[in-house]
Amino acid sequence: YVQEGYGYSTCNYNMADATIRCDRVGCDYSSDGVVNGYEMYEQNGAKWYGCDEGYEMEGDSRASCEDGVITYPVCKLSDGGYYDEECEMPDYIFGGYKFWDSETTTDTLMFNSSQMRVAKYKCLDGMAMVANSDLMEGDTGMTLLDAYGTAVCFYATNMAYMPHCKTTEEAGHCGLPDYIDGGRAYSFTTDPENPLAPIYANYTCYDGYRLMNAALDSDMGWCRKDYSREVPYCMNEYDWFEMEFQLESGDVSKYGVNTGRVKVRKVSPYYGAEEWVTGCDDDMNDNAAGAVCRSLGFNFGKRIEPPSKMDALNFEFGWTNIHCDYDDTIMTSSSCHADEYGMGAICLPSEQVVVSCFDEDYDTEISIRATGRKIFCNFEAMKEDEDMNLKNADLEVEFYRWDEDGSNYSEMDNSDVKYRNKNGYKIKYSGDTPECYSCCVHTTNGHYVGEAFNSHSCKEVYMQMNGTDSASDY
Repeated sequence: YVQEGYGYSTCNYNMADATIRCDRVGCDYSSDGVVNGYEMYEQNGAKWYGCDEGYEMEGDSRASCEDGVITYPVCKLSDGGYYDEECEMPDYIFGGYKFWDSETTTDTLMFNSSQMRVAKYKCLDGMAMVANSDLMEGDTGMTLLDAYGTAVCFYATNMAYMPHCKTTEEAGHCGLPDYIDGGRAYSFTTDPENPLAPIYANYTCYDGYRLMNAALDSDMGWCRKDYSREVPYCMNEYDWFEMEFQLESGDVSKYGVNTGRVKVRKVSPYYGAEEWVTGCDDDMNDNAAGAVCRSLGFNFGKRIEPPSKMDALNFEFGWTNIHCDYDDTIMTSSSCHADEYGMGAICLPSEQVVVSCFDEDYDTEISIRATGRKIFCNFEAMKEDEDMNLKNADLEVEFYRWDEDGSNYSEMDNSDVKYRNKNGYKIKYSGDTPECYSCCVHTTNGHYVGEAFNSHSCKEVYMQMNGTDSASDY
């Protein structure tokens, strides 16, 4: 890199007098730098390349630059898509890297054999592992969990079966890990339409560690519709704790066990229970309220303003800035965050967190009809006992069509879906009115809400086609 401008900057009255910038020199990677290959991925100033059909990567798939000289990967003619040079296991694959190799360690992470070399790979952030399906067939007969991230090379033939890292969209899943710090997955549940896509995983920790769950009484990790993922994690057993919550509404009789001010404490199997504390509602979001409620056994929750007659709890503040990134976890999830209450935080007793918990997120009435080359999906929705303005609700609608004999099933173009004056949504279609059609309503993070079919017979046809009573995977 070369420095542009001054090497220092001063700040006067919130204005900097110079911008310091370092520009890369001599490493202008070309998209055409790899013969019989193409540019695939860029991260932290480095670029990875792939090979055209019929060619395979020889060694590292990442281009390197030293003293202004660029070294590009080499694509060579493929022999069945396998590496064949003395069971070579590259340190890097496109979008990933090797973290274990049977030839360089005595750790029996998976297995050792005099007949084969085994390596394990992980993918970079934003990428998802795709197992080599050949390992799940024939004599090897591995499960997806065994084949996931696994490379195998047989010494007798120098034939290697390599895994691949792809973007989450290309892979069709979020890339749930098979190994986590201090533990591993012990089972995968796959997408019914993609046997190489794990969408749920169950995890366990090694001796000396305990699992910090992301869901109540569950060791599960999962993929979301947006390809984000939720994975539990392992903690040293002496540091591990549970978070115990209680709701108190005082003498306000109209509130039941599902609404109240929140008090919380950590409970450790080694050190016992800490003192009860409350949370400050500064910057708390509804996702965090839902996490508190799920920790109490409810399905959903929201933060509410404290009723005037609900007295403050007689406990110290312990937490502030409580928030979660998603609305499907409990508070011990790695996607939930909070700051210990201390210097700089100023909260009054009236600002103690108050939540209201529910078992049903949405209560809906959905109907569907077609007229004038338009299909209308009409629905009314209540969320947590309140009528929802559909345009502002976190809901999405998908339309489907098929023939009465079950043929020509397809999802209609969602780009044509239009909001319809608080009553639902509509979509235009061309040609004759579909014999069968339905609309499916789900939340933006993929939770199924409800659906409607144009006739009972069409619903029965759909059930026979798919072995389900739902017109979608939600």
